[in-house]
Amino acid sequence: MQEKKILYRDKRDAFAADNGALVELDHWKKKDPTYRYSKLKGLISDERLADQTTEASLKPFTRGDSYFSEFALHNKQEFILSESDYSYIVGNLASYDKRQYPAWLDPKYSKCTPEGQGFGHCLVIPKKRIHNIVDPEAVANKCAIINELRNHFTGFWGTQNGRKKLLDRTFSIFDGQNAILRTKDSLQAKKLVADVISTYNLLAPQFKQLQAEDFMCAFHPAPDISVGHLHLHVFPKAELFREFSAMRHEWKTIPFDAVTQVESEHPLALDQLPKG
Repeated sequence: MQEKKILYRDKRDAFAADNGALVELDHWKKKDPTYRYSKLKGLISDERLADQTTEASLKPFTRGDSYFSEFALHNKQEFILSESDYSYIVGNLASYDKRQYPAWLDPKYSKCTPEGQGFGHCLVIPKKRIHNIVDPEAVANKCAIINELRNHFTGFWGTQNGRKKLLDRTFSIFDGQNAILRTKDSLQAKKLVADVISTYNLLAPQFKQLQAEDFMCAFHPAPDISVGHLHLHVFPKAELFREFSAMRHEWKTIPFDAVTQVESEHPLALDQLPKG
């Protein structure tokens, strides 16, 4: 825990001392589509903005947006598992099982696979534009917003409907990747699909029995991020649910309690931040 506390504090303080990043943060919070961002990471590139295809009922992304910005305006309602006054709970967009992303399916998987950090990996996203856990607003007012994110998940998981929704979403992504694997008419593909289904069927009933305290709630600090909008990662702690999941993010996965302890022991002096 101490190592993660040091990492969080270092990243937080480095961001707070970067006047250029704070200037960009101000433009980003004002949704300025004319500004050329270079400091803030995890925003959608101009190339991807040009290539985007959007359903008529959804709002297209513009410069400065991240994939989680104004989530409900850009994504189908079915992606939202739960909504509070302040946040959304959404499922991870990739399967938890890295075996479903073999290099023979797509050469890009030989370098990196997109699986989540555990079975049932989900994200809790604030509705308000907060860039990352290093954004001073994330821990303002005694960590009010991040407490809301965790409490939202705890309440959601405490209902039978919540557990079913998350498991259904986990299966939907998992099954969708199996459908892609089945397009390869080979014994190798058939065996892989059978193997991953066997594991899923083993884990799903046990997953539903987990309690809220059995989940890791954590953040990835900027600049080592892929999406520039604060989100709480939630996934099971037990190795059983993480055997076939991503471990490459462990070094930057900062537990919720590490953040709140730092903010209690060494709070960020918000009134001393440089002004843009």
